[in-house]
Amino acid sequence: MLANEPIRMVRTADGTMQDADGFEIEDFHGTQALGHRNPVVAKAIVDFLASDAPSWYPSRVNPFAGRLARILCERSGYEQVYFGCSGSDTVEASIKLARAGTRRPRIISLEGAYHGCTMGSCSLMHAGPFRDPFGPHLPGAEAIAFNDCDALQHALKTHDVAAVVVEPIQGEGGVRQLSDAFVEALCELT
Repeated sequence: MLANEPIRMVRTADGTMQDADGFEIEDFHGTQALGHRNPVVAKAIVDFLASDAPSWYPSRVNPFAGRLARILCERSGYEQVYFGCSGSDTVEASIKLARAGTRRPRIISLEGAYHGCTMGSCSLMHAGPFRDPFGPHLPGAEAIAFNDCDALQHALKTHDVAAVVVEPIQGEGGVRQLSDAFVEALCELT
């Protein structure tokens, strides 16, 4: 496969995709962590759709969401959870919670990032067609160089940063992994 050549996927099974030439790749993209057509997930969906349970997800309405919320709270020690429809929702909620909880305005992200399609998450992405047409962007959103510990330390010096939003492995940025040194710096400085 060439970088500029469109990928023509013709078959998926579990966590694997196959292109038109028979080349197989493992698919760890976003929402595919459980694989394509995972039989356990498929059965749960069919069972749910055949039940009388409401399909609206708030935990007070949907018994499955309520059960998952209880399990997550028990395991994490938190009292509440938030269910969103997408990664964009999650980033948007994180921005709001970070700003509300810290009363700080700045949100730091990394160059090359992709965080979603909502206004806040879009503001944290790298320049390009998924971001540029939608400006002006969220005030206080700032990108620093990828894996740059000095840039991180400099960005955090002013003590007005509400959150640092990162992807452990950037997809849009070229399938780049955070370095151990950067993760350690991030943990120590935030």
